Amino acid sequence: MNSLSLQRLIQRAVLLSLGVGACGGIADNGSDDGGSGYDGATGDSGSSHDGGSVTDGGSIRDGSDDGAVIDSGSACAVTSTTPLSESPCYATFSLNSPTDCEGPLTADECAALCPANSSATSPTATTCSVNASPLTLDCQYTGVCGTGRRPEGLLSPARSTKKRNVAATFLCESAHLEAASVHAFRLLERNLKSHRAPAKLRRACLRAAADEVRHARVMRSFARRAGGVVPKVRVASAGMRSLESIAIENMVEGCVRETFGAAVATFQAKRAPNAGLRRAMEAISQDETRHAALSWQIARWLDTQLDESARTRVNAARARAVCELAREIDRVPAPGFGLPNVVEATSLFRALSRLWTVTPSAAA
Repeated sequence: MNSLSLQRLIQRAVLLSLGVGACGGIADNGSDDGGSGYDGATGDSGSSHDGGSVTDGGSIRDGSDDGAVIDSGSACAVTSTTPLSESPCYATFSLNSPTDCEGPLTADECAALCPANSSATSPTATTCSVNASPLTLDCQYTGVCGTGRRPEGLLSPARSTKKRNVAATFLCESAHLEAASVHAFRLLERNLKSHRAPAKLRRACLRAAADEVRHARVMRSFARRAGGVVPKVRVASAGMRSLESIAIENMVEGCVRETFGAAVATFQAKRAPNAGLRRAMEAISQDETRHAALSWQIARWLDTQLDESARTRVNAARARAVCELAREIDRVPAPGFGLPNVVEATSLFRALSRLWTVTPSAAA
């Protein structure tokens, strides 16, 4: 699928969703947050990776035990389902102290260990990691607030006890995910190179990484105006991957999540309550649409390199990702940023769903 075709599909989906919101009498969630403190879209001159102190943007809970202990079946266990801190995309929990519970965990372990995050757009964690001192579990959740391309091995941001308003929390997490996408595209380019993928695809990955640098810079500027400090991106070292592993990651993070993320950004460009943010999202949405189209182009090439059994596993991963996305959008996102509400997000999802039922070669 080329960028123009995908852009037309997304534009139609956005117009439909805006109409659904209006005709259905759904309240507009685009009113400005009183504590946001941002008013323009100009970026700063910093790099995409913010140094210095790191925060996770969560409001602090008292950590009292609410009863159940979550046990994944391994030695790791959460001592309380009440988070020490919580925000739209992250939550931190106390752990017991086994000797073999440390470092980044698998997706299945994270899903089993991390309790549902009541503030997240997705109740299920996608990545997590264990901190040794004090022994805590950082869980990352996704959804409308996290539709960027996440690199393999992405770790939750380091924590801070500093309280932030909703705007600062959301904008910091958005900037963090944009910066994480820089790593994702650079890693993808290296992996494609190792498998002798067409040079055109590899160059497009590097261009996408450069786009994400700009996106991170702009969103970090908004976050700073709202009083936030964007956490530094931490990614566990990842080696070269098999073609099937690349295909699954590209299908899930690119063809499913990035495609939906491009639609959300396009929606924000029309709905954001502030002219500066609308201008920023207009530029970002165009880039993200091109990135999503690139994902489909990569998927088409990978499809020609895999055998039938591998393609079946990639399709199964796509189906799981679509089901997970459907669950994630069934929650109200952070207000004040022009994000679609549940009805509008569902309309976007339905309008794009045809793409996720065809083979990469048939997506056009």
